[in-house]
Amino acid sequence: MTSVSLCLSALLFASASDANASGIKTIFVLPMSHLDIGFTHTPGEVRDKMIEATDEALDEAATNPDYVWNVETFWQLDQWLRAKPTPQRVQQLVELVRAGRFGIGAAYLTPHSALMTNWMLERLCEPATTWAGQHGLTLTWAVLNDVPGHPPDMPRFLARAGVKYLAIGANQSLSPALRASYCNRPFWWEAPTGERVLTWIAAEAYMDAYTMLGIDPGNARWFAREKFTADDMTVMRQGITDT
Repeated sequence: MTSVSLCLSALLFASASDANASGIKTIFVLPMSHLDIGFTHTPGEVRDKMIEATDEALDEAATNPDYVWNVETFWQLDQWLRAKPTPQRVQQLVELVRAGRFGIGAAYLTPHSALMTNWMLERLCEPATTWAGQHGLTLTWAVLNDVPGHPPDMPRFLARAGVKYLAIGANQSLSPALRASYCNRPFWWEAPTGERVLTWIAAEAYMDAYTMLGIDPGNARWFAREKFTADDMTVMRQGITDT
């Protein structure tokens, strides 16, 4: 892929065969292209890169039955749809979603939601769920990345849109950090009105799969140059073992 693949530790779990066992036994990686409009490139350039990434993912999936891909936010897929792919290409994507090989995040983008009104939050997932419903799909997860935090009633708007699972890669260096006990473990985030979603917060923000785990070794060496200097397999073994 020409686009950067980000891997949230929200999908990494360790299991032990007995009480005395330790270490990571199974790793589930969520590959995706991160959406960052206007930070690394202009909005138009970001749009073009997201269209390219989607096409590349579909091409790879057509030749590799083990290939999986995820669309972090629906804005990325919306740009691809606006580029008017053929009906056959759209159907290919829909079938991959049904097969569990492509995932689509329900949030339209990752906003500074603490500044949004209720009216805006109620529509955060509307474009994605509307499109999914037209194709007989159900979107049950969302990713909120690369912003400092979210309002306490966020689960209300997500749950009402059908979202059951939420992964957060908050930039904790840009705001007062959360308690360690809130991070790197699943918990029910419940709104004051009672709605809830099963949530995971990555303690080291959305790039910790690079900076801590060494997943995608090339990016790991770039973002954590002092820690990772070896070949690809050594970088990944080091990151997972140290963690």
